[in-house]
Amino acid sequence: MDALAYAEYFALKNSAELHLLYVIDTRHFDDFPPFEFPGPESATVRRIKDELAVNVSDEIKSKVKVVMTVVVGIPVQKILSISRQRYIDLIVLGTHGRTGMARAVMGSVAANVLKKAKCPVLTVRQSD
Repeated sequence: MDALAYAEYFALKNSAELHLLYVIDTRHFDDFPPFEFPGPESATVRRIKDELAVNVSDEIKSKVKVVMTVVVGIPVQKILSISRQRYIDLIVLGTHGRTGMARAVMGSVAANVLKKAKCPVLTVRQSD
């Protein structure tokens, strides 16, 4: 939510489109039997888009175009590929601020996007 506030600010200030991306992380399903991932028109995808829409302020909805996308894959790869395909000018990411073993085990989406993105990346630490 903290990252969304920054993204909304920059979109409004620059009269830019606001692209909200949610990646259903396939790595969470590695230990399960074959799993069918939700398609673009599935109830799961509609529910996620509805939840994203609820969090976007009414001012933003009335003043800039909001594009909501839900995809299945590995977050870093999807964030980078979609940002390039859509010529995104700025990526705004929330970060949990994990360090040490937690970061080593779980990896850091934000750190990897920072290293590989072709555009500026703003990371916003999740408030406690």
